[in-house]
Amino acid sequence: MDLYLVRHGETKANARHSYQSPTESLSPLGAAEVARLVHTVEAIEPTHLYTSHYTRARETAHFLEYATELQATWLEEVSELRVPEYLHGKSHYGPHSMFYLMRWYFNLLPENITDQIETKKEFSERIFQARDYFAKNHAGDRVVVVSHSIFTNFFIAHLCQDKGVNIFKAAPLLIKILRHENSSISHVRYIGETEKNVCPWEVVSFNAHRHLGE
Repeated sequence: MDLYLVRHGETKANARHSYQSPTESLSPLGAAEVARLVHTVEAIEPTHLYTSHYTRARETAHFLEYATELQATWLEEVSELRVPEYLHGKSHYGPHSMFYLMRWYFNLLPENITDQIETKKEFSERIFQARDYFAKNHAGDRVVVVSHSIFTNFFIAHLCQDKGVNIFKAAPLLIKILRHENSSISHVRYIGETEKNVCPWEVVSFNAHRHLGE
């Protein structure tokens, strides 16, 4: 199975490098990016199309539906990490963000807000569920998934492991998340049954966005 993880087009919040709500829409530039993305996805000739339920992802998938003649399926497992509403509109690089991320990573969030957001354990379990879902249900398929930077980077980081990312890999992963291009494509492949201790997944390409300059 070939799995193509597409990041949604740019939003105004992306341009400001700030956290955004689930209802944030594509900006005019984001729509233009997706229009260029369409031709690349069309050439893939996907057999299935999935999308996060967040507005910016659904709008991106809507463009791809016309090009591929596929009906996008909403899949909760590929959605954005759910963060506290007080972060919406705040900078990714600000003190509120850094303090929250440290508490999130080390499982130090106050118990009274853990029912409103997604803990690291819950997010990790969702990543594993998505990985196993695609491996189990799409042998031999070419699957396009419209999702988010955080999901894509964590998904790829956990292709070959069932435990969390250690502290030495967490910082580089955060940098990759922040530098992930809108409307880019990351291509991973599920090989299938392998020998013991051999990963059944491989990364073919990551954050490919040459099509945006065409």
